[in-house]
Amino acid sequence: MTHSTTNKGNKNDLMKKALKTAAVATIAFSVVAQPLATIANAEEATVNKAERQLETQTASTNLLAHPDFVTNTNGIGYVGWTPVTATFEGHNSRQTTVKNIQPSTYEYQYSTTYGKNGTIIGDHANYISFSEDGNKSLSFYGPLNHSRSAQGVQQTIKTIPGQKYTIKSNLRINTSWYQDPNNLAWTSGGAAVVTVMDQNKNKLAQSSTDWNQNVPNSSIDFVATSTTTDISLISVYGAKFSDVQVTQKTSLMVDDITSDTTKVTGIGLPNQAVTVTIGSKQYSGTTDSTGKFSIDITKPAPGQTVTIKSGEDTIEKTVIDKTGETATVSVDGLFVDNDPTKPIKDTTDQAKIDAAQAEVNKVVDPTVKEDLQKDIDNAQAQLDKKESDKATAAGKEAVDGLFVNNDPSKDIKDTTDQAKIDAAQAVVNKITDPAVKEDLQKDIDKAQDQLDKKEEAATAAAAEKAAQEAAKTSVDDLFMNNNPSQDIKTTTDQAKIDAAQALVNKVKDPAVKADLQKDIDNAQAKLDAKNAVLTAPTVNNVTNKDTVVTGKGTPGLTAVVKIGTATYTATIGADGKYSVTIPVQKADTVITVAQKNSAKTSPSTTVKVANYIPATAPMVDSVAPFQQAITGKAPAGTVSVRLIVNGVPQRLVAPDANGNFSFYSRFVSDGTVSNLRLKQGDIVTVDYGNKTPANLATSVTVSQAAKPIIDTVKAESDYITGLVPTGTQVLRLSINGVAQRTVTPQANIDAVTAGGIGSNGRFKIYSRFFKDETGVSRKLKAGDKITVDLGAQIPGDTGTTVTVVAK
Repeated sequence: MTHSTTNKGNKNDLMKKALKTAAVATIAFSVVAQPLATIANAEEATVNKAERQLETQTASTNLLAHPDFVTNTNGIGYVGWTPVTATFEGHNSRQTTVKNIQPSTYEYQYSTTYGKNGTIIGDHANYISFSEDGNKSLSFYGPLNHSRSAQGVQQTIKTIPGQKYTIKSNLRINTSWYQDPNNLAWTSGGAAVVTVMDQNKNKLAQSSTDWNQNVPNSSIDFVATSTTTDISLISVYGAKFSDVQVTQKTSLMVDDITSDTTKVTGIGLPNQAVTVTIGSKQYSGTTDSTGKFSIDITKPAPGQTVTIKSGEDTIEKTVIDKTGETATVSVDGLFVDNDPTKPIKDTTDQAKIDAAQAEVNKVVDPTVKEDLQKDIDNAQAQLDKKESDKATAAGKEAVDGLFVNNDPSKDIKDTTDQAKIDAAQAVVNKITDPAVKEDLQKDIDKAQDQLDKKEEAATAAAAEKAAQEAAKTSVDDLFMNNNPSQDIKTTTDQAKIDAAQALVNKVKDPAVKADLQKDIDNAQAKLDAKNAVLTAPTVNNVTNKDTVVTGKGTPGLTAVVKIGTATYTATIGADGKYSVTIPVQKADTVITVAQKNSAKTSPSTTVKVANYIPATAPMVDSVAPFQQAITGKAPAGTVSVRLIVNGVPQRLVAPDANGNFSFYSRFVSDGTVSNLRLKQGDIVTVDYGNKTPANLATSVTVSQAAKPIIDTVKAESDYITGLVPTGTQVLRLSINGVAQRTVTPQANIDAVTAGGIGSNGRFKIYSRFFKDETGVSRKLKAGDKITVDLGAQIPGDTGTTVTVVAK
């Protein structure tokens, strides 16, 4: 007997009415959907909602995860089904009813002496059940005590509230008593009941046989009221259930969705809106005149639930995992004949293995993933071995080539230099075999040691030869006819003797040095004899960084340094040298130095303080038109740097302790006009003053400013961040064309709420709240336009604009 909630009379009336004026169109669905017959009336182009609902057919997918009755591995109960108990109410109007469906237990396995095994449900006096017909049916017998209790099994399915479902089954009565060889007899006859309850245990529908009557094609409909629904198969005494199928009734049919799917396709009612929801993302489309639709989506993850809705129809699809197939193709492609049991292909390299690994990482099934990973590891091991063998051969060839006859037991070749050793080292570094690598590294180290000693010896010998020649020339030049056995020249003075002494000090050979020192001492004695009167001391160069004045005078006398009205003194040492401590002086200050004894003062020597010039040129950041500050860095300790624009000196500044400097450059002068602005093509030079050598001055050409680079901006971002050229002084933030705020250089941009520009060019600008074009204070949202430029003082297009994206 079939029980259905469908209003057959109304549906037949509607179909008869439609058939009078319309043709019948048959639409073919995919493999996951049954055909949908659409009956359209040419005069009634718009079919109302109630009519469309009556024209639906049932989707073919069985929503029972376990429609068969497979015995659990322990021999007790059935996979996917849980035991329940119920109370038999009675039967009337050809219906048998039960109530109080409650969880029960699979008590134990019951084995008959002739090999048939069943499961006792409830206590021993109640029901025995058997899986039969190749697990396609489930039979019940019982109970022994003839109680009014009923027993059965239950399975929970996922449902969509408000959607219609159909349960079909074959319900039969076990018409004979069952008596096992243990003389235990269970009753037969009775009724089979199918009950539907929502997750709150409200009964939605029930179908049954009449007492002792079969219903081979039972069918009942129900409307789901919760996301899960319990389907119970209840036996009152002896009953048998088979071909149990739960399907959703809908006019919306959707093809399988896999992890490779980029289009959701299917068919529904013509010209209807269709929405596809995957997680938090929603996609939309419309069926065409034939009911077909195709909606582009981003590839979903395996196992995700996809909800498709059109009109009042809603269905759910679970994403089928295809990651294993894709990964298998990628992994197999690493091997000869695409067979992982064979060696890897000659074309297999690290990039291809990495690409295959990326696909394996996406696989969801752990067993498949584990097997594929073994193949990946096999391929990697083979590739590593090939690369190791190549590297070993290349390393040995490179190392052997450093030595005479390519034999590391001998000395290095005359042609072996640092470049060749470095090249050999680079090849050895690639070897993965630790033992081979260690042996070759010993040969590398030997070659390097031999080369170092050769170069050190050659360098030392050359340096010593040069030092001896320079010292002898300088010493000989102190004497008449360059002959140390004669008198000193009239031009020989303390400076020349000191210069010669400095060169002698550099000589390493003790015998040669001793002979030269005798000549120096001879010259010094003759000069002292000639200069019995006080003479002006010598003074070394003084810079605006120095805190001492140094030079040479007569041992034991006092060196006197005068700077303006201030006087500073120190005793000249036994070696004739003096060092007088003074405050740091400005460049071009004149210093007077004399020496005195207790009775008189010698003639004085003057020196002008020079600007301290470091050994390296300053670095200057890029300069753009209208730039208001020119920045850069000089060596730490630099006293001052000078700005020159187009050859015209502008101003001096003192760098900070780390050498960082910044010149004001909003206005510059060409020597006549003093309020000019920097323009493209101007030459900006930074040096250490008017005596700076050309190689220690740095010049840059004013060029178009590089636009800011803005990092991706997401909705509700607290800060806008990015990168600008170092030295940038001002950045302005505008949102949707409305200027918000400006930032300037900061020592630590993270310590300032408003943000700033870092010394490395990184910037951040506060954006948690802003006033939009309507004057409303709000947070950033997707679609807002973010512009960062160089501010109102710099004309032209200096900005970069990006669009805010969703979080």
